Amino acid sequence: MPIVYHPNPGDIAMMERCPAATSAIAMEPGCFNVVFAGNLGAAQALETIVTCAETIVDPSIRIILVGAGSCVTWLREEIARRNLRNLELAGQHPPEAMPAIFADASALLVTLGRANNLALTIPSKIPSYLAAGGPIIGALDGEGAALIRDAKAGFPVRLKTLLRWPLP
Repeated sequence: MPIVYHPNPGDIAMMERCPAATSAIAMEPGCFNVVFAGNLGAAQALETIVTCAETIVDPSIRIILVGAGSCVTWLREEIARRNLRNLELAGQHPPEAMPAIFADASALLVTLGRANNLALTIPSKIPSYLAAGGPIIGALDGEGAALIRDAKAGFPVRLKTLLRWPLP
């Protein structure tokens, strides 16, 4: 049986990157804009992001969630309930818009829950983030963390460590 390669849509968008493109998301100038892009579902440990946003005291640090998923309603409710002004839901954007969004980000964020099967997973956003060339903050264990560490592309931290934001 022949092998057929079906690239991740983000991979295609990165290969077709246009350097003159402008981001579809307005990044706050003078702020440290952390972008999480992709599925906003239960496996992504989104409670970690919400808790981090709640503990960040520096108003110049913003977390922007780009995407859609089963936890969007919960995220909206938590942002309102906790009155989080540093956590933004930017909605879903097409793959071709992602290179410009990634280029404008100060850092790119990936989170993944703690489960044995998830430790074997490399989230598809990591190769896209690597292609973008920005620093990656990874709150995950296992293969995804190893890839970020081995590529010297950023900072993989255990989920419990990330809850001590801001970093010393």
